[in-house]
Amino acid sequence: MEEQISQPVLEKEIETLQPVLPSPTTKPSYLIPVLLSSLATAALLIAGYFIFGSIKTSSSISQASPSPSPVLDQSPSPSTTTLDQASWNTYSNSVHNVSFKYPLGWQLTKEDDIAKYNASIKLTKDQATIHMIFGVDGIGGSGMDYEGSPFILDGNKVFKYKAHNTYDNSESVGITNSLKESLGVLLLNKKTYIINIKYPGKYIDSGESINLEKTFDQILSTFKFNDETNSKVIKKTGYIREISSSNNAYFVALDEVKIISDSTKPNGYREDDPLSETIELSAIPNQTNIEINIISNIDGTLNMPGRSASFAELLELISALNSKKIGPLFDIEIQDNFITKISEHYLP
Repeated sequence: MEEQISQPVLEKEIETLQPVLPSPTTKPSYLIPVLLSSLATAALLIAGYFIFGSIKTSSSISQASPSPSPVLDQSPSPSTTTLDQASWNTYSNSVHNVSFKYPLGWQLTKEDDIAKYNASIKLTKDQATIHMIFGVDGIGGSGMDYEGSPFILDGNKVFKYKAHNTYDNSESVGITNSLKESLGVLLLNKKTYIINIKYPGKYIDSGESINLEKTFDQILSTFKFNDETNSKVIKKTGYIREISSSNNAYFVALDEVKIISDSTKPNGYREDDPLSETIELSAIPNQTNIEINIISNIDGTLNMPGRSASFAELLELISALNSKKIGPLFDIEIQDNFITKISEHYLP
């Protein structure tokens, strides 16, 4: 009987003690929600802090500069940006009455720049060249039409042309008087100039052509052409043997003589021995700026002194007189190496 009584008691004790000893798998069941809730709360607080701080910072920036401008808008536009010309070098040519400035970094070379004709000056930088020829002679042709736009050069209304050179895939920009049937030259103050810049076509793709043309424009803005209207007028007297033309320029072959007073002569004067000389008459096709006065008709007979004549009449007269191998004396006035007046010399 004792064994039967003791066995249930043990079972009851075991049943009573089992709930007190929880299983390891059920221990964190109430901690996980708490931890997740805490982490979520912390994340919300951190996010709120940064969001609020960002809004506050944005608000303060907005109050400091209500309408901020982009950096590009605050810098000068490419068309108005100018280089500091105060430090530029200066080139001056007294023979052709022209001067200009050029920036540092450009190499200047001269070739017969004090010659009367075809004085050559170059400015080079890398593969770009600005070429200038003063007193151009020997250029000819029918000319061509260019694309371009009006341009002011030292107060003179001219044109800036652009051209593509297919033979070497280069680009040229230069100055000329007209875009129609132009030889690409500039006629100014009775002198002929060539002024242009040439660079490789690849500079267009790289964008370097924009800076080059901008620099070229700024160099052109420094050009000064001195019109010596008050320069000394030189007078010559002689026999015109020939008037010839070459490349839109006219030349006079003059046998110069000097009239010397001599009382032993019937008319009270005599001529010294003639000296052959060639004088440039005009470098432009239009001769309306030359004053011409003759007293001989085409046939060589006398007319009223001081009769004005056209340039065509003068050419006809010289041609007729040369055929007779005789001719009157002419007084010629020359200014800046160009003839401005031709008058038949009247002797009583």
